[in-house]
Formats: sequence, C-alpha cells, structure tokens
Amino acid sequence: MDKKELDNLRAVLNSDDLDYVKQGVLLWETLITDDFDDFMKDFIGITDQKNKELYKKAELFDLDRQKEIFSLFKQKNYLSIWSLGVLARFDAMKEERKNLTELNLYHHNLSGLPDSIENLTNLTRLELRMNNLSDLPDWIGNLTNLTYLGLGRNNLSDLPESIGNLTNLRGLNLYHNNLSSLPDSIGSLMNITIFEMYNNNLSNLPESIGDLTSITNFELYNNELSDLPDWIGNLTNLTQLKLYNNNLSSLPESIGELTNLRGLYLSENPLLSLPFNLRVMSIDEKQLMSLHHQFSKMKILTRLELHNNNLSSLPEGIGSLTNLRYLGLYNNELSDLPENIGNLKNLTDLDLSENNLSELPASIENLKNLTDLDLAENNLSDLPDWIGNLTNLTYLGLGRNNLSDLPESIGDLTNLTNLDLSENNLSDLPRSIGNLTNLTILELEGNIF
Repeated sequence: MDKKELDNLRAVLNSDDLDYVKQGVLLWETLITDDFDDFMKDFIGITDQKNKELYKKAELFDLDRQKEIFSLFKQKNYLSIWSLGVLARFDAMKEERKNLTELNLYHHNLSGLPDSIENLTNLTRLELRMNNLSDLPDWIGNLTNLTYLGLGRNNLSDLPESIGNLTNLRGLNLYHNNLSSLPDSIGSLMNITIFEMYNNNLSNLPESIGDLTSITNFELYNNELSDLPDWIGNLTNLTQLKLYNNNLSSLPESIGELTNLRGLYLSENPLLSLPFNLRVMSIDEKQLMSLHHQFSKMKILTRLELHNNNLSSLPEGIGSLTNLRYLGLYNNELSDLPENIGNLKNLTDLDLSENNLSELPASIENLKNLTDLDLAENNLSDLPDWIGNLTNLTYLGLGRNNLSDLPESIGDLTNLTNLDLSENNLSDLPRSIGNLTNLTILELEGNIF
C-alpha cells in the first residue's frame, strides 16, 4: 500500500459524505485483498486516530463481504474489532470465528462486553484496555485459554470471583481502575508472571496472592497500601516490586527473602524504618534530602539506587555497605563525599553524575573493582593522579566538567573502551592517551582544541 493509496483510503474513511464513503468501499476491499499484512499495519494506525468514525463506516459492508474480510483475519487468528455492530452480527459467523485466538477491543468506549465473546473459548489474548467498563461479566472465567488479559484504564470497582478460573494467565493488566479490593480467587492464577495493579485504591491485598510464586513483575504503586503482608517474602521470583506513592511506614523482614529483586521502588512513602536484610533498594523522584541512619545496618545490600533526589551529603555509615556492587547517586546535590566511601571495595559501578562535586576523596583510589565510573556534569577542575590506579575501568564519564588538563596516569587505564571528555576546557591531551588501545568511543566535542 503506497502513500497515495493510503491517503485516498484515509480520505474515504474520514469523509462525512456517506455516499462518498460507499463509493470508496471498493477501494478499501481492493487494498485489503492485495496485501493483508500491509493493510493490518496501516489500518491499526488509522483506527488509533479515527476509531469513532471508522466504527460506523465499517458497517457499510454487507454481511457476505464482512465474512470474506473476517476470513482474512481468521487466517491470522487475530481480530481488531472496528465496529461493535459488526461484532454483534458475528452470531451469523460462528464457524468463521471459532478458532479466533486474539481479540483486540482497545479504546472502543465499551461500557459492557457483548455476550458473544463468551463463546470465543480459544482466545489466548483479550485486549480491553482504554474502555468504560465498570464491571466484568461472570462468564469471563469461561475463557480458560487466556494467557493475557488487558483491563487497564477502565472504571472497574471489583472483579468477579470467576477470574480465578483463568489459570493459564501469564499477564494481567488492571492499572488505572477504581479497585479497592481483589477477590480471594486471584490466588488461583498460579502461572501469572506480570501483575500490573498500579493507580487503583487498594488498601490491602488478599493473602492468596502469596501463592503466586511465578510473579516476576508486581506493580502496586499509586495505591493506598498502609502495610505489606509477611507473605510478600513467598514471591521469590520477583525481580521488580514497585510500591512508591502508598502509605507504607514499614516493610516486613520477609522482604529480605526476595533474593532475585533487581528493583525495589519505595519513593513517596512515609517510611519510618527499614528492614536490614534488603539486597536491592531504589528511592528516587526527589523524595530524599538525607539518608536515614538505618541505611548503615543494611549490610547485605548489593544495589542501592538513590538517583533523582535532593541529597546534599552522605552519612559516614555508607562505608558499612561493603557488599554493594552498584551505587547510583546521579542527579542529587552532593558537593562532597565521605572518605569511607573507599570501603566499598566490591563496587563495580559508581554513578555520581549530575551533582556539585568539585573534588574527589582520595579513598576512591581503593575501589579497584570499578568498571564504570560516571562523574559527568559536576564541577571538577582537575583529575587526581590516582585515577590511573583504577585499572579495571571500561567506562569513565568526565563530560560537562571544568577540566583544563588530564594527568599522564590516565594512560594506565588500558581497559577503557569508552572515555567521555566532552564539554570541558581541554586544549590538549597527554601523550599517554595513546596507550588506550582498547578505546572504541572517545568523546571530545565542546573543548577548545
């Protein structure tokens, strides 16, 4: 489908003259028949922009032509419904639709679901996001082959118990609804891995969720949770747990059992205490101006993300976190660092970019395992000679500082593959830079060579 044909098709479908639309139906049919895959790509793009107009105009097809077009969709086992009227008339097409596996009703202003969907028992994906659904029929539980159910951005205030029958679900999307509770049967969804519940009104969670041990991504932010139950520690496959913007004042010790966590997001909670057995923590979005003294007791932390806050200093206790591998502090207000940051000898990645640092403590020289050191967007005017002792560095970010020269020792960083020196005041480079034979990226723009 070339641009001219697509423009003609858009003109036809967007016209207010129904006679013109009828005349254009043959063009639409031709384009569909010529190349179904191209049509699907272009048609979906059009429906995103002009879906309301398309609903009515698609009904201009006679029933025989609807069956013919539907057979094309059936070959792909996919249907993006363009007209509720067409859907209602599918009762006359039971044979054609019985093998349908994917049904997309995204953004169709639906206030209810046609009962005919109950019979689509081969469905594996049902997309219902961006509608006006206020309740879900009990028969939803009959679609037992579903592996994905998208219900985000509706007006749901509760879910039927029958949702627990959908035991093949791997993805359940319920974000941006009005849910204040979940049915106990939700605990039957043993195969679920992605559970999106953010932007609801949940104040508690049913105990049965503790049985959903396959979950890897659990998104509960922007709710009204005041406590997190002990059973959260049962979800040992979790890699992402998003809890920010709730009412949590503490976390259960069992959260330390989540040894696969790579992201624990706690911003915008009134936390008064923290468990000491966390391995990963992320607090961002301008929530912190200082670190709680309890951080120093979290001895097994391996990853600490404190970026995008208002931290102006770090406590001495930071040096107690000797198991840290990653420390992210970018986009804060740090003007200096404690000397005992050099105790973090297991660090491989230290991100201090976008702060107000004018010098570095000499103890950073002890961080011999560093492979990534980002110091971009600070106020550094010189680089200490000991920088050359960090010989495992593969990335060194020094862009957007005030450097006017570099030490000869930079040539000792022979494992560097990426060196960013952009937007400084450099007029020349040391001869030792030629020793960096593994460099693949050297950024020098914005200097005064």
